[in-house]
Amino acid sequence: MDSAMKDLDTSSSDSLDSEEDDQEQEGKIGNQPGGNNDSLLDSSSDSDSDENENGTGEEMEIDEDVLNEKLTRVNDTLAANPYAYDSYVEKIKILQTIGDLDKLRETREKFSDLYPLSESLWLDWLHDEIKLACTEEEKDEVVKLFERAVADYLSIDLWLEYLKFCLSRIGAENGIENCRKVFEKSLGSCGLHVSMGSLVWDTYRDFEATLVGTPGTEEQVKAQEDRFITLCRRQLSVPLLGMRNTYEDVKSKIDIDENTKSGYKKALDRLDSLETWEGKLVQSNVDERVQVFKNYIEDEKKVKSNPARIQCLYERAVADSPLNSSLWLEYLDYLSKYLKIDSIIFEVANRACRNCSWDVNVWLKHMSLVESFSDAPNVFETMKSVFEKAVAYCSTGEQAGTVWLKYLEFLKRKLDTNNPSKKELEILRKTFGAAEQHLLQLLSEPNDYVSEILMFRARLEAQLAKGITEDVNKLWKNIMSRGYNQYSKTWLQYILQEVAYGSDIRKIRMHYNKAVGCIQDDLQTISNLWINFERDNGDLSTLQQCELKISKELARSMSVLTAPPVAAEPFAAVTDYSRTNIIPSKGNKRKINSNDPQIPLKKGRRTEDAVDSDTSTPVFKVPFAPGAKTVKPAQENSTKDYRGEIVKHDPSKDNRTVFLSNLKFTTEEDEIRLFFKEVGEIEEIRLVRDFKGRSKGFGYVFFTKNEMVKKALEKDREPIDSRPVFVSKCDPDRATRQKQFKYNTALEKNKLFVKGLPNSLTADLLRDLFKVHGDLKDCRLVTYRNGHSKGLAYVEFVDDACAARAILKIDGTMIDGKQISVALSNPPTKDNSRSNSNAYQRTSSSDQFQRRTPKAFVPRSVQIGGNKAEPTNKASVNDSKSAPKSNQDFRSMFLK
Repeated sequence: MDSAMKDLDTSSSDSLDSEEDDQEQEGKIGNQPGGNNDSLLDSSSDSDSDENENGTGEEMEIDEDVLNEKLTRVNDTLAANPYAYDSYVEKIKILQTIGDLDKLRETREKFSDLYPLSESLWLDWLHDEIKLACTEEEKDEVVKLFERAVADYLSIDLWLEYLKFCLSRIGAENGIENCRKVFEKSLGSCGLHVSMGSLVWDTYRDFEATLVGTPGTEEQVKAQEDRFITLCRRQLSVPLLGMRNTYEDVKSKIDIDENTKSGYKKALDRLDSLETWEGKLVQSNVDERVQVFKNYIEDEKKVKSNPARIQCLYERAVADSPLNSSLWLEYLDYLSKYLKIDSIIFEVANRACRNCSWDVNVWLKHMSLVESFSDAPNVFETMKSVFEKAVAYCSTGEQAGTVWLKYLEFLKRKLDTNNPSKKELEILRKTFGAAEQHLLQLLSEPNDYVSEILMFRARLEAQLAKGITEDVNKLWKNIMSRGYNQYSKTWLQYILQEVAYGSDIRKIRMHYNKAVGCIQDDLQTISNLWINFERDNGDLSTLQQCELKISKELARSMSVLTAPPVAAEPFAAVTDYSRTNIIPSKGNKRKINSNDPQIPLKKGRRTEDAVDSDTSTPVFKVPFAPGAKTVKPAQENSTKDYRGEIVKHDPSKDNRTVFLSNLKFTTEEDEIRLFFKEVGEIEEIRLVRDFKGRSKGFGYVFFTKNEMVKKALEKDREPIDSRPVFVSKCDPDRATRQKQFKYNTALEKNKLFVKGLPNSLTADLLRDLFKVHGDLKDCRLVTYRNGHSKGLAYVEFVDDACAARAILKIDGTMIDGKQISVALSNPPTKDNSRSNSNAYQRTSSSDQFQRRTPKAFVPRSVQIGGNKAEPTNKASVNDSKSAPKSNQDFRSMFLK
């Protein structure tokens, strides 16, 4: 029997392209602590001796230093972003080279916990562990590792390696049965793989064929022969590439009955159409294969193919494109609709979430499947586990809001509202509170998700109380007071709930009246409901009052929507040649039609329409009456009426005065006083005005105490009427006044520079985008003087690690169709060389658009250092410096 086992081991290994005779000669992973592998030690010592002989020991030390430096850098990256996939791959390669086995295993375990590993990563890990496995316990651990590997993705190579390892242990206790179990698992996973499944089938068939010749009792021999024949018939019934060669091979070993021939012909006919799809997969690239797989699967569904075959196609598709969430969702839909095996569904759902953790739809699908297919005792724990993972992976408030609503819906459905359990009810209410608190950290109010959760809570409490109680009214009052009374859906749910529980008609009418006055988004819908309510429950007077109220509110809302924008006076009149009679022509003056009311006439000009005439065609032109003379007001009156009060400067107030600029021209003192309300008491506000009494956009604020100035300066660039106001110290001396830039211009590792932002993005939305990656110290949008965003921003974190994490997560993100860029703040040093150069001079004579300098328009005779080609009279120059020239002198110079 032992000799047969040896023959079986040898033949099976040959069928898998022959395992190497000695795995220890494949190379070492690194220095093994406590290892007894002499060959590894010998090879290590030989390599060391060769290095010493060749004099490369110093180079190896340099290489190790470089590797340690790289390892430190990768560790820093993973500390800042523990989800960096590429950093884990790089760290594994470095640790493999260094030979630190313990850290290598630890890193691989962490990597496997976060992400499903690719085929190559698993093969490297398994090969390393196989080399180190000496005892049966260690080999059992390798088997567990193989089970984890084949569970991530469908891989023929991984299954073949798994089978090869099992065959190497065939001499152990229950070795044959263990091998047979693994073979059956492999057939269930990839036995229907059209292009490569035959590799597993052939290996299994060779394994059973070898066992046919094993000595044993007559019953054992007969059972093994039947097992081999059954396996051959099973293989011939599956459409696989190369099945014609398989048929010829099997025919030479067993007798093929009619049933087997019939199954073989059907499989062969089906293979003809499958070969077309397999050819398309081979010819298409990575991006095209996703659609090819989808079409392939749809074709299998049309012919009502075996569900296991369709499942195998889905496995091949997700293994080829694991980050395509639509494939995973379609796969889960198919499993829940046709297979309906909870273990398979949950296993695929877990893998889908690990591959596409960024897609909230995958998490929502997983939660729906848990509720549909989990057993009653375990459904709460399973759902809670999935929900907590989903919330942890949600990067935005919208995603978190959707997941919270899904979880609350689940808890509510599991609650018996007629006879609720106190414990379940307490858990549900606490969950409502936790959802609200979490979303308010991610989103600013008002927002749709918080409103949905608050209204969900109010509806639930009314349902439990079977009416509108005082607690329910408090919940609705809280909702309305937080800004949600401006939305029609809030009032609709509130009023419909009042109607459902039979509230008084007058109370409902009062709610409709309030709603019409508050709603800003969809007034027409609530108005129609109110009118229908009065038709059903009111009389003529209430209906008329309703219509009057609605008409007023609709007119108000329409006036707000259709109000024309207020334009600045200098740009109020824009010439439109399509609407006027001004016809610009080249080389001629514009002809003006005096009848056009849009053309302003010159002062003193009159039109013929201004003169009353009885006849339409007068014989001669009626002379215009002379216009009245305008009398200028007295000088002292004009100063008093238009120029305002001239105030003498008081130096004693400078220390408690701030200077305001970039104000809107319409900003008044009351708005400024409200702006500095938190700073302290204001003694005086002085806006600088023009001769017409209009604000020039800057002014002075005098406080009662000197220490208030410091608080006032902290409000620099805060908006008044949506325009940032510049607040600076008051320095009346222009010679000592300097512009001060209050931000650092050096590299700051905790501050990020963001560009490419959409102009519609506000500072609050920007803060919400970044604060999920760490505590923020400051968040500043760069704006124009009018307050409009430039698309740039600076975000400052408390520490460097949070800033690095934010760069990795947000850089390259698409927001409103624009891709933003995030980098460390490192502004270039300011170049002051331009300010010292003459703005009127050009140094390059090659510029074909070179402008003349201002001195080119000065006569050469009076130019300083005039024409260098002509001799200069030094005496005249000295005279010009010593004594001023008279008019006659200048006249003489011009006439030269």
